[in-house]
Amino acid sequence: GPDLARARALVAQSGTAGQAVTVVAENTAIDMSMGVWLRNMLQSIGYRASVKTLAHGMQFSYIQNTANHVQISISDWFADYPSASNFLDDLFGCENFHPGSDNSINIAGYCNARVQAVMDRAKQTSDPAEAAALWTQAGRLVDRDAPAAPIIRINYIDLVSTRVGGYFYTTLYHLLFSRVWVR
Repeated sequence: GPDLARARALVAQSGTAGQAVTVVAENTAIDMSMGVWLRNMLQSIGYRASVKTLAHGMQFSYIQNTANHVQISISDWFADYPSASNFLDDLFGCENFHPGSDNSINIAGYCNARVQAVMDRAKQTSDPAEAAALWTQAGRLVDRDAPAAPIIRINYIDLVSTRVGGYFYTTLYHLLFSRVWVR
Protein backbone atom coordinates (compact mmCIF):
# COMPACT_ATOMS: atom_id res chain seq x y z
CA GLY A 1 0.00 0.00 0.00
CA PRO A 2 0.93 3.65 -0.02
CA ASP A 3 3.63 4.89 2.34
CA LEU A 4 1.64 7.68 4.01
CA ALA A 5 4.39 8.58 6.47
CA ARG A 6 6.80 9.20 3.59
CA ALA A 7 4.11 11.10 1.68
CA ARG A 8 3.46 13.35 4.71
CA ALA A 9 7.20 13.98 5.03
CA LEU A 10 7.49 14.87 1.33
CA VAL A 11 4.51 17.23 1.56
CA ALA A 12 6.03 18.92 4.62
CA GLN A 13 9.41 19.16 2.86
CA SER A 14 7.76 20.73 -0.20
CA GLY A 15 6.28 23.54 1.89
CA THR A 16 2.79 22.85 0.55
CA ALA A 17 1.28 21.31 3.71
CA GLY A 18 -1.98 22.97 4.65
CA GLN A 19 -2.68 24.29 1.16
CA ALA A 20 -6.21 24.02 -0.21
CA VAL A 21 -6.72 21.43 -2.95
CA THR A 22 -10.01 20.89 -4.77
CA VAL A 23 -10.81 17.62 -6.53
CA VAL A 24 -13.34 18.04 -9.38
CA ALA A 25 -15.53 14.99 -10.08
CA GLU A 26 -18.75 14.15 -11.89
CA ASN A 27 -21.80 13.86 -9.66
CA THR A 28 -22.14 10.13 -10.32
CA ALA A 29 -21.85 7.58 -7.53
CA ILE A 30 -18.57 6.13 -8.80
CA ASP A 31 -16.83 9.43 -9.56
CA MET A 32 -18.00 11.02 -6.30
CA SER A 33 -16.70 7.99 -4.38
CA MET A 34 -13.32 8.24 -6.12
CA GLY A 35 -13.26 11.99 -5.44
CA VAL A 36 -13.99 11.46 -1.75
CA TRP A 37 -11.31 8.75 -1.54
CA LEU A 38 -8.77 11.07 -3.19
CA ARG A 39 -9.81 13.96 -0.92
CA ASN A 40 -9.32 11.73 2.14
CA MET A 41 -5.87 10.65 0.93
CA LEU A 42 -4.86 14.27 0.33
CA GLN A 43 -6.12 15.24 3.80
CA SER A 44 -4.22 12.37 5.38
CA ILE A 45 -0.92 13.65 3.93
CA GLY A 46 -1.41 17.25 4.98
CA TYR A 47 -3.61 19.16 2.55
CA ARG A 48 -6.95 20.92 3.14
CA ALA A 49 -8.79 19.03 0.43
CA SER A 50 -12.37 19.26 -0.80
CA VAL A 51 -14.48 17.79 -3.59
CA LYS A 52 -16.42 19.83 -6.14
CA THR A 53 -18.99 17.80 -8.07
CA LEU A 54 -20.45 18.81 -11.42
CA ALA A 55 -23.09 17.30 -13.67
CA HIS A 56 -21.87 14.81 -16.27
CA GLY A 57 -22.63 17.22 -19.11
CA MET A 58 -20.52 19.99 -17.55
CA GLN A 59 -17.57 18.33 -15.83
CA PHE A 60 -15.46 17.35 -18.82
CA SER A 61 -15.55 20.75 -20.53
CA TYR A 62 -15.07 22.47 -17.15
CA ILE A 63 -11.84 20.59 -16.38
CA GLN A 64 -10.47 21.38 -19.87
CA ASN A 65 -10.70 25.15 -19.35
CA THR A 66 -7.58 26.62 -17.72
CA ALA A 67 -9.62 29.66 -16.63
CA ASN A 68 -11.27 27.35 -14.06
CA HIS A 69 -7.91 26.64 -12.38
CA VAL A 70 -8.64 22.94 -11.84
CA GLN A 71 -6.00 21.34 -9.64
CA ILE A 72 -7.10 17.70 -9.74
CA SER A 73 -9.95 16.01 -11.56
CA ILE A 74 -11.36 12.54 -11.77
CA SER A 75 -11.58 11.71 -15.45
CA ASP A 76 -11.12 8.79 -17.81
CA TRP A 77 -9.93 8.00 -21.30
CA PHE A 78 -10.83 4.98 -23.39
CA ALA A 79 -9.00 4.14 -26.59
CA ASP A 80 -10.69 4.28 -29.96
CA TYR A 81 -8.02 1.94 -31.31
CA PRO A 82 -5.13 0.05 -29.66
CA SER A 83 -2.23 2.46 -30.16
CA ALA A 84 -0.33 4.87 -27.94
CA SER A 85 -1.06 7.52 -30.57
CA ASN A 86 -4.68 7.38 -29.42
CA PHE A 87 -3.87 8.91 -26.06
CA LEU A 88 -0.32 10.29 -25.89
CA ASP A 89 -0.74 12.84 -28.66
CA ASP A 90 -4.36 13.64 -27.78
CA LEU A 91 -3.77 14.16 -24.08
CA PHE A 92 -0.24 15.59 -24.12
CA GLY A 93 0.35 17.04 -27.60
CA CYS A 94 1.13 20.76 -27.73
CA GLU A 95 -1.44 21.30 -30.50
CA ASN A 96 -4.20 20.03 -28.19
CA PHE A 97 -3.68 22.66 -25.48
CA HIS A 98 -5.94 25.70 -25.90
CA PRO A 99 -5.77 27.99 -22.82
CA GLY A 100 -9.12 29.38 -21.69
CA SER A 101 -11.12 27.00 -23.89
CA ASP A 102 -13.69 24.39 -22.88
CA ASN A 103 -12.27 22.32 -25.75
CA SER A 104 -8.68 21.66 -24.69
CA ILE A 105 -8.24 17.89 -24.43
CA ASN A 106 -4.65 18.41 -23.23
CA ILE A 107 -6.13 19.12 -19.79
CA ALA A 108 -2.75 19.26 -18.07
CA GLY A 109 -1.60 22.06 -20.38
CA TYR A 110 1.50 19.98 -21.03
CA CYS A 111 3.72 21.05 -23.92
CA ASN A 112 7.24 19.65 -24.16
CA ALA A 113 8.97 20.39 -27.49
CA ARG A 114 11.17 17.30 -27.23
CA VAL A 115 8.19 15.01 -26.61
CA GLN A 116 6.22 16.70 -29.40
CA ALA A 117 9.09 16.14 -31.85
CA VAL A 118 9.17 12.41 -31.00
CA MET A 119 5.37 12.13 -31.38
CA ASP A 120 5.49 14.01 -34.70
CA ARG A 121 8.13 11.57 -35.98
CA ALA A 122 6.01 8.63 -34.81
CA LYS A 123 2.99 9.99 -36.69
CA GLN A 124 5.03 10.40 -39.89
CA THR A 125 6.71 7.00 -40.07
CA SER A 126 5.12 4.19 -42.06
CA ASP A 127 7.15 1.47 -40.31
CA PRO A 128 5.00 0.02 -37.48
CA ALA A 129 8.03 -1.17 -35.49
CA GLU A 130 9.71 2.23 -35.71
CA ALA A 131 6.44 3.96 -34.78
CA ALA A 132 6.00 1.67 -31.76
CA ALA A 133 9.54 2.44 -30.57
CA LEU A 134 8.95 6.19 -30.97
CA TRP A 135 5.61 6.04 -29.11
CA THR A 136 7.35 4.11 -26.33
CA GLN A 137 10.04 6.80 -26.15
CA ALA A 138 7.39 9.56 -26.07
CA GLY A 139 5.49 7.71 -23.35
CA ARG A 140 8.59 7.42 -21.19
CA LEU A 141 9.36 11.13 -21.62
CA VAL A 142 5.79 12.04 -20.63
CA ASP A 143 5.99 9.69 -17.62
CA ARG A 144 9.21 11.40 -16.52
CA ASP A 145 7.51 14.81 -16.54
CA ALA A 146 4.35 13.41 -14.84
CA PRO A 147 1.74 15.89 -16.15
CA ALA A 148 -1.00 13.43 -15.14
CA ALA A 149 -1.34 10.83 -12.40
CA PRO A 150 -3.25 7.72 -13.44
CA ILE A 151 -4.93 6.10 -10.44
CA ILE A 152 -6.90 3.31 -12.10
CA ARG A 153 -6.13 0.92 -14.91
CA ILE A 154 -9.06 -1.13 -16.11
CA ASN A 155 -8.53 -4.70 -17.25
CA TYR A 156 -11.37 -6.45 -19.01
CA ILE A 157 -11.91 -10.17 -18.67
CA ASP A 158 -14.38 -12.01 -20.86
CA LEU A 159 -15.94 -15.11 -19.30
CA VAL A 160 -17.58 -17.43 -21.79
CA SER A 161 -19.33 -20.76 -21.54
CA THR A 162 -18.29 -23.84 -23.48
CA ARG A 163 -21.66 -23.41 -25.22
CA VAL A 164 -20.45 -20.17 -26.85
CA GLY A 165 -18.98 -20.41 -30.33
CA GLY A 166 -17.39 -17.83 -32.61
CA TYR A 167 -15.67 -16.06 -29.73
CA PHE A 168 -12.33 -14.39 -30.28
CA TYR A 169 -10.53 -11.70 -28.34
CA THR A 170 -9.54 -8.32 -29.74
CA THR A 171 -7.30 -5.86 -27.91
CA LEU A 172 -9.84 -3.08 -28.25
CA TYR A 173 -13.39 -4.37 -28.48
CA HIS A 174 -13.11 -7.66 -26.57
CA LEU A 175 -16.20 -9.75 -27.27
CA LEU A 176 -17.87 -8.95 -30.59
CA PHE A 177 -21.50 -9.93 -30.03
CA SER A 178 -22.23 -10.01 -33.75
CA ARG A 179 -19.78 -12.93 -34.14
CA VAL A 180 -20.82 -15.25 -31.32
CA TRP A 181 -23.51 -17.86 -31.07
CA VAL A 182 -24.85 -20.00 -28.22
CA ARG A 183 -25.77 -23.69 -28.39
